[in-house]
Amino acid sequence: MLKIFLAEDEYIVSIKEVVMIKSWLHVFSKKFLLGGFIMEDFSVVNLKKGELHKRIVVDFSYTTLLFGSFVPLFRKDWKWGGIMFGTWACLCVILIITAADDSVATGLFALRNLFFAFIYNKIYIINLLAQGFEPESEADRVTLKAAGLRE
Repeated sequence: MLKIFLAEDEYIVSIKEVVMIKSWLHVFSKKFLLGGFIMEDFSVVNLKKGELHKRIVVDFSYTTLLFGSFVPLFRKDWKWGGIMFGTWACLCVILIITAADDSVATGLFALRNLFFAFIYNKIYIINLLAQGFEPESEADRVTLKAAGLRE
C-alpha cells in the first residue's frame, strides 16, 4: 500500500491502482488532451546534415500552439522567431490603442498561435532543406513528398 497526499488529504492506494491510474492518464492525455490524435501517428521526418540530426513533426505543431514565439527561438530559427515576435508586438500595440478588453486580447493571441501552429513546422522543414539537410531514409523522402515539401 502507498500513501498519497493531495491537497492536504491522505489516500492509501495499492500498487495495482497506481498502475491503473497511470495507464488511464497516459491514454487520456494522448486521446483527449491532444485533440484525438495519437502522437505516434503523426508524420515525423528525420533530417540530417553531416553529424547533425533533426526529428520534426510535419503536421500541426502543438509546441507552437502552447509556447508561441519561443519555439523558433529554441530551434535557433531567428528569422521566424522575429516574425512571430513581430506579430505579437503588433497585436499588443493594436490592443493598447483600441483599449480592447481581456477576452478579445486572449482570443486574438490564441488565434495567432493557432495560425502559426498550422504552418510553422512545414516552414521550418523547408528552411532546413534549404540549408542542406537531407532526409535520412527513403521513408522520410516519401513523407516529405506526401506533405508537398519535396518534389
